[in-house]
Amino acid sequence: MKKIFGSLFFACVFLFMLCNPKTTVSGAQTGLLLWFHSIIPALLPFMILSSLMVATNAISFFTFFLGPIANKIYGISSNGSYALFAGLLCGYPMGAKTCADLVQKQKISQAEAQYLLCFTNNPSPAFVISYICDSVLKTPTTLPFLLAIYTAPLLAGFIYHIFQHTKYKEEKKTFFPYLPNRSFDLTLVDNAIMNSFETVTKLGGYIILFSILASFIKNLDSRIIHEPLRCFLLALTEISTGIHYLGNSILKNSHLPIKEMAICACVSFGGLSGIAQTKSILKNTSLSILPYISSKLLISILSAILFYLYHIFL
Repeated sequence: MKKIFGSLFFACVFLFMLCNPKTTVSGAQTGLLLWFHSIIPALLPFMILSSLMVATNAISFFTFFLGPIANKIYGISSNGSYALFAGLLCGYPMGAKTCADLVQKQKISQAEAQYLLCFTNNPSPAFVISYICDSVLKTPTTLPFLLAIYTAPLLAGFIYHIFQHTKYKEEKKTFFPYLPNRSFDLTLVDNAIMNSFETVTKLGGYIILFSILASFIKNLDSRIIHEPLRCFLLALTEISTGIHYLGNSILKNSHLPIKEMAICACVSFGGLSGIAQTKSILKNTSLSILPYISSKLLISILSAILFYLYHIFL
């Protein structure tokens, strides 16, 4: 039954796209340009170098300083602190990819990777500053956005550390990370390049598909879908399109900075496109996507609340 439903759904989508070629092509062009101009330059070099660092244990240069601090606050290992570092600075979906690489190389345990996945996959500061603040909102005031978007996952991670990762605490006592003794050679570089290109190509496919969906949502008649619902659906689908539409929307409230809070929630959640990309990256691991989705919902709510608090007090 499930197989029949899936086949019918994709057949209907295919026919719908054939009947609306202009909207389909427009969405595909948007997604392709976003992938080519933004995703590849921003992510591919970091993916290659991060894979090499994990394979050669070069992450120890970072974890030597970060490990003790992260261990005290979040109870994670030194190797796990590298996933936190990469996830905060390198942008979606480097946090998830780093967790997947570390668990596949046996640098961290399965339970620690699942725990880290809940709060280490975040947008990059460059995306927040250049795209949200400069391009969309055209505001020089970046501090409230940065504080809200990055305090939220750090706070969520601390909450999980207190309440939700008892399995990791038990596993931590018996897990010993694998330390490679292999010398550096060009095979490592070849593998890192090929794996990174495969990952970034998959990301491009998901971005294009969800950009097409966003294009259809944007072009729906206002009699069918009201403006607030359109904003919500676009933000839920793909963050770049959603943020652009939210930034240019007429959402207003006399007491709340509702537009800015919605943008913080949107970028913190990552959209369905981000979830699909993350699921693709986790394919070769046994990490579950469901805890990740629930944590992103919590983080998106926290970031909106935190922006409101910063808006009042800063």
